[in-house]
Amino acid sequence: MRLICAICADKNYLIGDGDVENAYAQSLPPEEPTYVRIDDQYADWYLKKYGTQVDRQMVLPVLHALQGHPESGALWEKHIAKHLDDLGFKPLKHSPCIWVGSMDNQEVLLC
Repeated sequence: MRLICAICADKNYLIGDGDVENAYAQSLPPEEPTYVRIDDQYADWYLKKYGTQVDRQMVLPVLHALQGHPESGALWEKHIAKHLDDLGFKPLKHSPCIWVGSMDNQEVLLC
């Protein structure tokens, strides 16, 4: 973040910020199949939504990356890199977390 701020200061760029809502939930699941136990909140939600009790002995497959999972950061990077590449953004050679592209004929830096 310090590097992108320094580049923007040097080039007299405006700086804005944003966040991706539920970023990991948009990513692919871990390569190793992962499962979670059904908790009280899920059982209550399922009963309310479907009107039947869920078997608490069952487990659910994890279909997206989860916050705190060791692979989640890499899965998110792989997911977002494809989209940024499709938009014409390229990562900096020595700082691959900074992407450079253009929008409306203006250079844009993303971190």
